Amino acid sequence: MVIKDKDSITAFGFYDPQPANCIAGWICPGTMEAGYPKFTKTRGPEIGCKNLAVYWGGCNYKCGFCQDWIHDVMRETSLPRFTEEEILDWVDESTTCICFCGGTPDISMEKVVKLAKAFRNKYSGRILRICAETNLTAPLPELMAFAEIVINSGGGLNIGLKAGSEKVHIKLTGQSNKIVWDNFSVLFEKFGTGRPVPFLRPSLLLVPHYINLEEVETVCRRLADIDKNIPLKFISFLPRRYFAQAGSTNPAFMIEVIKIAKSYGLEKVSPTIDEIEQQKRLIR
Repeated sequence: MVIKDKDSITAFGFYDPQPANCIAGWICPGTMEAGYPKFTKTRGPEIGCKNLAVYWGGCNYKCGFCQDWIHDVMRETSLPRFTEEEILDWVDESTTCICFCGGTPDISMEKVVKLAKAFRNKYSGRILRICAETNLTAPLPELMAFAEIVINSGGGLNIGLKAGSEKVHIKLTGQSNKIVWDNFSVLFEKFGTGRPVPFLRPSLLLVPHYINLEEVETVCRRLADIDKNIPLKFISFLPRRYFAQAGSTNPAFMIEVIKIAKSYGLEKVSPTIDEIEQQKRLIR
């Protein structure tokens, strides 16, 4: 049922079977034994369970390579719209985690916090992790409130860093990344990394011609200066939208990127060089 009243939310939901196609899958309780038995049902992939993605309309970035451009249409039309009560009913008995994504939930973080609290209250006493794919630009008080919910549920913040330097970040997104790094530092200072389930989970999409080795060094150095135990995920680029002619990430480049991360002392990096070498053998 689609609702158009002022209190409804522009979003839609869909399910992914566990282990879900999640950026943080390599460190997530839905895939690994991290947090067992408090935050996951199994010592390994939660086969038979599923993730609920709550896809939020709108974003404050203008990324020409965005694969999820439908969020712009949602913001322009304010459709589809659902009430909080309807969205709460999207969880069923096999749902073990919820990820707020988009677009970005950051532009509506006040509503996200309210909805996350409602999920936790309605389904208290069972495993239901709360996560978000975020660009970390929401107002800090709202991010802190959401972080408390996320940590208590065994979830995490999957942070798309986009770039390390402000200059490149502006070219890619149209926005400065100063607030991103400021919020990251404050969240780390408050919540740290010493948890069974990693909370701050940054990733970097290797956009050709923009995210070069120098830019990778900037990201790795900034993370290492905060804490070398912060997990970092590198994401291979696939041509899309206005970057359709940009080309894909070369495995050799990915290996160089991983070596840079290791040279800065980052302890948890994905993928590993062994995984890349295995992929190369499969391609042959």
